Amino acid sequence: GGLRFPAYLFKHEYGRNSGQNSKPMQALHWASLGYSHKQIADRMNISDKTVNDHLRNLRQLLGAKSTSHAVRLAIEKHLLE
Repeated sequence: GGLRFPAYLFKHEYGRNSGQNSKPMQALHWASLGYSHKQIADRMNISDKTVNDHLRNLRQLLGAKSTSHAVRLAIEKHLLE
């Protein structure tokens, strides 16, 4: 079967469904560019803890051992460009 993600991962703040626009996927995008949790938090206007929670949840959902592994898996699954 396919990989199932909770709806909140794909909910844009304006109500449109788009995985790439969700906060967790935005955090993963910035992590893929080498930004630290603090830099991501500052850029997204959220706390470091929230960034950590988003990335941890995505790692668990993807079955990744690290954030860089989550980035690779998200790219392979066409969830991240």
